[in-house]
Amino acid sequence: MNAAIVGEDQVTREIIKKLISIYAPHLTQLNEIPARGSQALNAVNVERYNKLALSIPVILLTDLDDTLCAPMKKQEILHGIEQNPLFIINVAVEEAEAWLMADKNNFISYFCVEDKIPNAQMCRMHGRNERIETIYEYKPSLYMMREIISTSTKLEVQKQLTPKEGAKKGPEYNTAMTPFIQEVWNPENARLNSYSLDKMIYHLQSIH
Repeated sequence: MNAAIVGEDQVTREIIKKLISIYAPHLTQLNEIPARGSQALNAVNVERYNKLALSIPVILLTDLDDTLCAPMKKQEILHGIEQNPLFIINVAVEEAEAWLMADKNNFISYFCVEDKIPNAQMCRMHGRNERIETIYEYKPSLYMMREIISTSTKLEVQKQLTPKEGAKKGPEYNTAMTPFIQEVWNPENARLNSYSLDKMIYHLQSIH
C-alpha cells in the first residue's frame, strides 16, 4: 500500500519511517514529499496534502514548538479546510527530538552522555486532561545539544552535534542522529514517556 510522508527535516522523516516500519508495515511504498522548514506547513502545501489524502494516506509530523497545545497546532496547520480522514496530522510535544530522548536509557548509552534528560511527568499542556510528556527548560533540540551532548565521552559525537557560532544545529546533525533512529531508538520505550508519540502510534495502527 502506498503512503506519503511529510516532515520538516530529515530527522523528522526518519522518525516517521521508523514508526511506519513497526506499526504500519503494510505501508511499503513511502513517498517523501519534498518540503523544508516552514514551507511544509504553508496553506498551499497543506491543501495539496489534503487532496492527496483522498487516494492514499498522507502522514505528517511536526513540532508543537510555541503553540499552546496539539489541537491548536492542528487548527493552525489546516488553515480552516476540512481534513480528509487519511490526512494524518501528528504533533510532537514539544519537538520530535523529545521523542528520541524519551527512550532515555538507549539515548544515554548510544551517545555516551550523562543522565541529564528530565523525567517524564503528567502535565496538562493547556488542555483539560493530564498527559505524560517530558518537559524541557527550553527547546528540546537545543537543550539536547547544549546540556546533554556536551557531556558525551565521544569527542566525535560532540563535534557532530555541537552547533558552531550562529548555527541552529551541529554540522553533522543528520549524520549523527539518523543511525540512532534507524538502529537503536525503541518507540515502545519512548511512548511510555510521551503521550503525543503514543497517539501517533495509535494513528498509524488505525490505517487499514
